[in-house]
Formats: sequence, C-alpha cells, structure tokens
Amino acid sequence: MALFIMRLLILLLFSIAARSLFANTIGTNDSIPSVYFDGELKRQSFPRVDLNYTKYDIYKESDFLGIRYSNNILLNIKKNIKLSSPITFDSKCNIWIKGNGHTISEKRKFDRVKETKVYQATSWDYNESTHICTIKLPQALQKLHISKKDSVYISYELWFVRQKDLVLSAENGFLTFECKSSYKPDAYMRSWTPNPMFFLTYKTKKGIDNGLPTLLSVGDKAIINIENLKLIGSTDCILKNKGIVRLNGCYFTKGNSGAIFSSGSIYINHCTFSNIRNFGIVCDNESYSDICNSRFEAIGLKGTNGACIQSPSKLYVADCTFKNFNYSAIITGNISTDDEKNISISIIERNTMVWNKSWIEKIIGYGLKDSGAIYIGTNNKRAIIRNNTILNFGGHGLNRGIMCDDGSYNLTIYGNVISNTANYYDIDSRECSADVGRKIPKGYAMNTNNFIGYNYCDGKIKAQGASMKNNGCTFIQNHILGEKRMNIENDISNCNAIENAIIYDKRGHINKQGKLHVTN
Repeated sequence: MALFIMRLLILLLFSIAARSLFANTIGTNDSIPSVYFDGELKRQSFPRVDLNYTKYDIYKESDFLGIRYSNNILLNIKKNIKLSSPITFDSKCNIWIKGNGHTISEKRKFDRVKETKVYQATSWDYNESTHICTIKLPQALQKLHISKKDSVYISYELWFVRQKDLVLSAENGFLTFECKSSYKPDAYMRSWTPNPMFFLTYKTKKGIDNGLPTLLSVGDKAIINIENLKLIGSTDCILKNKGIVRLNGCYFTKGNSGAIFSSGSIYINHCTFSNIRNFGIVCDNESYSDICNSRFEAIGLKGTNGACIQSPSKLYVADCTFKNFNYSAIITGNISTDDEKNISISIIERNTMVWNKSWIEKIIGYGLKDSGAIYIGTNNKRAIIRNNTILNFGGHGLNRGIMCDDGSYNLTIYGNVISNTANYYDIDSRECSADVGRKIPKGYAMNTNNFIGYNYCDGKIKAQGASMKNNGCTFIQNHILGEKRMNIENDISNCNAIENAIIYDKRGHINKQGKLHVTN
C-alpha cells in the first residue's frame, strides 16, 4: 500500500509540473487554422497562447507601452488609445490584446493633401530628350495658372501604373511636367493612354501632417493575438509583421498607404478593411497567410494599382467579400523569381467581388488598365481558383474578371461565376514565351498544366494556352450565357479548342447575386 501511495504521489507531482510547464508555453486546445503545402494546399491546426496565465487591464497609452516586453499577458483595452509613438512587440513577446470594439489610433488626424477631381487631357506631346511632357488641358482648366514653386503634382495613368510628377507650369491651356517613369512614356502613352486621365495634388493650408508611420510592429519571433479592436490611421502601414499575427473581429481603416504588410504569418478571421489608400494586405515571398470570413471595401483610393490582398507566397483566401476595390481584389502568383521555394501556392475559393454603380462612375477616372479582379502572376506551384463570384468589374480599359498573366502555369480554375465585366474578357489566360523577361525556375514552363472548366460567364473567354501542343492544358465545359448569341466564334478568343468544348446556352442570365438562370 505504501508503495502504491508513493507511486500515486509521484504521478500527481509529475502531472502538476507538466501543467505548470504547459501553462508557460504556447499551446491550448483552442486553435486557429493555418496553411501548409503537401501535394496541394491544405489546412492544419495552429496553437494559441494560453490565456489563463496573467491578465492586465489597460486604460491609457503609458500602461500599454510599459508592459510591451512581458510574456503571456492579456491586454484588455477598455477605452480608446491614441498613440504618440508606434508600439513595437519585440521577439520576447507572446501577447493577447483583447478589446471591446475600442480603438487604437494615431494621435492626430491625418490631413495631408487636397486633390482636384479627375480630368482627361485633350492631347499630349512628349520630348524624349528632355523627358518633358506637355498636355492640352480640357476646357474646365483653360484658366489654370501654376508655377514650379507652387509644388503642385500631377497624378496620371501610364498604362497599368499611376505616375506622380511635379508640375513645371500651367498656363494658356497647357500643362508641362517632367516624366520620371522607368517605363517609356512615348511608347506607352501613344499605345495605351493617348489622352490620360489625371488629377492634381497640392498641400493644404495645414501643410503635411506626417502622423505615425506604423501603429503596431511585430518582431520576427513574436506572437500577437488581437481581438475586437478598431485600428485607425498611420501614414504607412497600420500593422507591420515579421512574426505571427492572429486577428479576429478587428477593423482597419484610414491607412494612407496600407493596412498590413507581412513577411511572417497572418491568420485573419471576421475582420473588416475599409477606406485604405493603396492596399489592404501585402505579403512578401516567404509569408504565410490565411484570410477568411472578412470584408474589404474602398481599397485602393485615387487610382493605385495595389490590391485588397497581394501575396507571391502561400495564400488561402475563403468566404470573403470584396466591394469597390481598385486594381484587383486578389493578386497571387510570383512574376519575378527563378527560385522554386518562392513560387506561389494558393487557394482562392467562395469569395464575392463586386463593384456598385457609384464606384464604377468614380473608378473610370481613377482606375487603371490591364487588371483583373483576381490577378494571377506567371509562376505558380499550384493555384486553385474555384467557386468565386465576380460581378460588375471593369474600369475604362483592359479589365478582366480572372486575369492569368504572361504565361501563367499550374492553374486550376473552375466553378466561378463572372458577370458584366465592363471590357475585355471574363477569363483571360494569355499565351506567352520566355522572351518577355519573366524569370522561371528550372523544370517549369509557361502555359502548362492549366485546367479552365465549368465556369459560368456572360462575356468572352480567352485561353491561348490551350492552343499549344502537349502542354497539359484542359479547356472544357465553360458555359457562356446570354440572350441570342449569334457570333459564337467570337465568344472565345485565340483558342483551337474543339467546338463542343464550350456549351453555349442560347438563353440565360446571371443576376446581381451571382445566381444562374438558364432556359433551354
């Protein structure tokens, strides 16, 4: 009996020690899904921080800053915090921040510049030796008078980018500026934007208020969990991450540049991103991103070619809504690498992407050409785009529902509903050769292993990759709906697919909710 009691006591002491050790490490039964690749993109469990370790109530900024180096601390923010300097979580941190809808924001209201409405140049002239561009102003600006010392900038489109240059002069109905773009303005403006849309930017009477460059910065070994907080402001990104960040129920708004830049791992669920000037979330070549059940609205204000989500690495996006974005909702794929470990892996599924009427009217002036609601770069180890709905997308030229750019390969695109693309193609998969300057890892080839099938569109589809021999591409059973289609051969471009590879329903339409209605 004594031996049995001794063994029981040893077992009990071991259990207590194990629990104590476990409480000071990362790991509970509660988990958040993460992304990894094993043949195809899958999801696994990732442990959360133990929340029963230490708790603090945070009421003011000084308290918040004072404990930023502690381990396993629950920050319970009970009122709004306005920061006078950025918060940095270093590599020792392992922190949970819990709010009740309260705000972390920069201290001052950001008020940088004032802009004119969008105008269109009547004509232009470019001097290749001096790089001086002269545009003829529209009637509404004929009396405009500007000199170089006024520090006025012209923001204009140059094919698929927005360029910003100092105005040298404006008088007698003409405006001049020096074009400092790395692109060839003469060729691109003559071919793509002969009458560029532009607006003017200048300082307000208040001058430039730099505000905070970043609200929160996460170190490379840090783990931070943020729940139910509204994050407002910053002149750069609102959140920069090198570690692991988990966001649930958070709201990002009014970032002058972007919401999140991540070179680590991000796990986002039930979050909202709105009124961001350039981009929502940008990740680098080695990032790890899982973004679900979230909403993106008014991202890419004033004509930037960013995206709500852009990742050249591992990316999972599901069950999100993208409303009134600019250049793209999602950009995946890597266009400039010859390193296999940096090839994109992605699943994009069950998302809705839509523009409303007022946004369309605005974006015609601010928007850019050569875009896609879903934009896929050349290099992909595996990209699956399935069961998404894309409605009313397109600015004033060369816009697609799904854009597979410059010889994209290893694509699987099926079950998507695409309706009312303003111009160009609902799905555009372009044939491309290696001489375009794209870097491709050894053992990979452009326009190979693409499956495009079982999509429902009411516009044209281009699948040039399917015309190449022995490239492993399949192009089948894509439904093109519409009333009384007469020119069937024009509904699919540059593809030698056999006639029965496409099913043309003579009658049918897609409603505003992306629902299909087909009548035989």
